[in-house]
Amino acid sequence: MKVQEKFTLDASPDELWKVIQDIPAVAGCIPGVEEFAPLEDGVYRGTIKMKMGPLALNFKGEIKILSVDEEQRVLVMSGEGSDSKVASMAKMTQSLQVVPEEQGASIFIEADVDLRGKLASLGWGLIRPKVTSMTRDFAQNLKTYLETGTPPVVIPSSTR
Repeated sequence: MKVQEKFTLDASPDELWKVIQDIPAVAGCIPGVEEFAPLEDGVYRGTIKMKMGPLALNFKGEIKILSVDEEQRVLVMSGEGSDSKVASMAKMTQSLQVVPEEQGASIFIEADVDLRGKLASLGWGLIRPKVTSMTRDFAQNLKTYLETGTPPVVIPSSTR
């Protein structure tokens, strides 16, 4: 399934691009992320909890930074996670691009997501509103981070 989202923030493109490259801080802006820690250069492990339809999900997985294009301000990553209790799995490849606007800058998110198991059985009608809601919350959390200069705190997975 393809996902495309866009939101605009009152920040310069350079400022927003710098923040987007701070992967642990950005992870803290994602609703439901409870643990997040680096494994090796460009690879991270984390846990995200969320409710989607009748399912209470607790995904554990990894993301890997595939490429960073400084000139075009594009960051590409892949991710894979699973929830064994709910018998669901997700894989994705996602790009984040920072684009200048008349006032501030936008982030374009494009993702190709593959869902398996019970989560996939919910269908796009239930999944799409959750994706939109999470993107809106992520944008608000990122805005707060930019305004305060304080990244959200996420517990490193090695401490749990």
